[in-house]
Amino acid sequence: MKILRRRMECTIALTLCLTMGYALFSAHSQRSLAEDLVRLRVVANSDSAYDQSVKLAVRDAVLEEIAGWELQPDCAQEMMNELDSRRGRIAQAVRRTLDACGSEDGFVIRLDRDFYPTRTYETFSLPAGEYQGLRIFLGEGAGHNWWCVIYPALCLDTVSAEQSLTGEQRGLIHRDTGEYAVRFRMAEVVGELEALLG
Repeated sequence: MKILRRRMECTIALTLCLTMGYALFSAHSQRSLAEDLVRLRVVANSDSAYDQSVKLAVRDAVLEEIAGWELQPDCAQEMMNELDSRRGRIAQAVRRTLDACGSEDGFVIRLDRDFYPTRTYETFSLPAGEYQGLRIFLGEGAGHNWWCVIYPALCLDTVSAEQSLTGEQRGLIHRDTGEYAVRFRMAEVVGELEALLG
């Protein structure tokens, strides 16, 4: 009986150690992935149909502004630097769009790190966690958000952007197959716990 109990305790201890190790690995992988991405978040004034349509018009204007840059950044930090240096042009694009939509709402543009929940795109999902990005709040900023990744340009071309990720990073994004789903869920849980504790 004692031998069986000791085996059971050893099995539980080993399982906990492996789970904790895997959680740490997944958290590290998520942070590594986050360092190579820049996200875009546009927050609508409210959930009214009008405010949601304005949000989408602003999204289109910002993406058009970024796509029109003569030289595209080669890394996430370059993208953040470009966004910072072109913040005035982005603000002009937002204001023009709000005016064209007949909106008198103000807006706030932020370049910072923020917690993003799990986000599912057409072919993959990104785990919850802290990411750097461009955030635009329209009016009261009380409506639903529109999210995307602007570096690499997942908003515009998910296939080529996904190919620019490393093998380890591609392995972290969710697919509906066993290994990807387990790694993704572990990274998602760790990201959510870090947000709660941080």
